[in-house]
Amino acid sequence: MFEWTLVLFKTGRPKEAEKKAFKTFCSYPLYFDLFFGKKLDNLEKREGLIDKTPDITVNRILYSNKQDVLTDFSTWLTEFIATEKFKQLSNKYLDIQHQLKTEKVTETRHLLIQQEGQLIKEL
Repeated sequence: MFEWTLVLFKTGRPKEAEKKAFKTFCSYPLYFDLFFGKKLDNLEKREGLIDKTPDITVNRILYSNKQDVLTDFSTWLTEFIATEKFKQLSNKYLDIQHQLKTEKVTETRHLLIQQEGQLIKEL
C-alpha cells in the first residue's frame, strides 16, 4: 500500500495518493511513524496497534523520510497526515477498531465494518 501511495504521488496523482495513504494507515497505522523514524519503543502501544501486524518491524521498512529522493513525498505526506480530514478519518477508523475488539453482537459488528468501509469514500 505504501509503495502504491508513493507511486501515485510521484506520478502526479495526489488525490489518488491521499486515498491510498489512508488505506496504508488502515493496513498498518504505525507505518507512517516508522517512515518518519520514530522508534517503536517510544511509540505508545496505543490502540493495541503494534499487535495488529507484528511481522512489520523497523528492519522491514524500506523507505525513510531521510532518503533524498523522497524529500518531496515526505513533505507532502507530513502535510497530508496533519490535515483535519485525515485526523478525523483516522480517529474514526481507530474508534471502530476499538469497538470491534469488544463487540459480540453480529449485527453491530456488521454495521461497524460497513462504517469502516465508508471512511475511504469521505476523502
